[in-house]
Amino acid sequence: MSVAASRSVSRNDIETDCAEDGGELRMVLVGRTGSGKSATGNTILGENKFVAMVSGSSVTVNCSRGETYHGNRLLLVADTPGLFDTNHLNFEVTREISKCVGMTSPGPHAVLLVIAIGRYTKEEQDTVQHFIQHFGHDVIRYMMIVFTREDSLKQEQKTIEEFLETAPSELKEIVRKCENRYICVDNLANESEKKRKVNELITKIDDMVEKNGGVCYTNEMYAAAEDVLARRMEQIRAEFEQDQKRERRKLHNNFEQDIHALTNERSKLEDRMARMHWEKDYSEKEKQTLQMEMVRIQQQKEISQGEMEEGENRQLSERIAALRRREVLLNQQLQQKERQRLLMLSDLEKANHGIKQKRKERGRGSSLGSYPIGHLDEKTVRQKARDDVENKSPNIFTELLESLKNVGITFLSKAIKFFSNLI
Repeated sequence: MSVAASRSVSRNDIETDCAEDGGELRMVLVGRTGSGKSATGNTILGENKFVAMVSGSSVTVNCSRGETYHGNRLLLVADTPGLFDTNHLNFEVTREISKCVGMTSPGPHAVLLVIAIGRYTKEEQDTVQHFIQHFGHDVIRYMMIVFTREDSLKQEQKTIEEFLETAPSELKEIVRKCENRYICVDNLANESEKKRKVNELITKIDDMVEKNGGVCYTNEMYAAAEDVLARRMEQIRAEFEQDQKRERRKLHNNFEQDIHALTNERSKLEDRMARMHWEKDYSEKEKQTLQMEMVRIQQQKEISQGEMEEGENRQLSERIAALRRREVLLNQQLQQKERQRLLMLSDLEKANHGIKQKRKERGRGSSLGSYPIGHLDEKTVRQKARDDVENKSPNIFTELLESLKNVGITFLSKAIKFFSNLI
């Protein structure tokens, strides 16, 4: 599908998808360097996913995402680099922000504009205008202001409403444009207070999304990004299917090898049993021969009683005693062989059972597609595609940049042109 075609169909389709996606809440943090975006992201996630510290230059230099579950609901938070950083050029930062489009596709449910209490400067104003200008005026409908450093208000014993009464007119104007959607947080508060604020934030976002028709924010950039991610998701599914086929073939081969090994083991056991039966029969015959010999000698001794010399009589007695010892030894050997026979019968039964089970398993999966190896649902596929964007996997990230470039947005075109020269 071409980018042009995706623009014509994507908006309604994507919004419908978002409306059906009640299990995921996507948020993008934007704001000036030092406003507390990363700390706010950590508060929402309940863990230190993003690097946050007091600094005059942006600590976040790459767009990244964090995820957590709020109950059974997945929260996805994208942290963006701060604009107007003294150490990073704006077009470099803008390039990273463009990455968040792919990471939060098919679109964020909320754009959280993070502003530090007492720091609404000309640069803060330009940050707001930057996003409105390039992401489209509709982004205002999905924007919520997050005021940080609530602790400073507490020290002055002020409420956020009292602070806004004396705030610069420009700040009042952006609050008005956001229809008074704001929340004040203290990222240094205790865990229970942070959780309370996160619950309040999610409630306000849900109210905002409901007012917007239950859909996420989309524009041509997100439509183009969704087209790219859809192709990548198809590739992931195809790769997964190929991996599944390889695993199934491997499993099938393993079944054959196991059956072959068990069959060989059974053949060896049968050979050993045949040899043992021969040895047992031989011992039985030897025992019978001994018994016959003892009877013959005993009869000879009885017939010649009184006629034999003492030495000859003693030799016959010793011969009979030797034959009896040999008989005892043969009896012991026969008993031992019987025990071995019973053990081999048990081993042979196990081998036969193993072969039967393996053949039954192979029969259940006679078709390669019958072997259940793993599962890849839509959520997992999209997460893998997002990972590729976040990790800047060459193919998908280059394609994403090119697609966004074709959308024709000025700031992206310049950044992408610069980035393309680096590749």
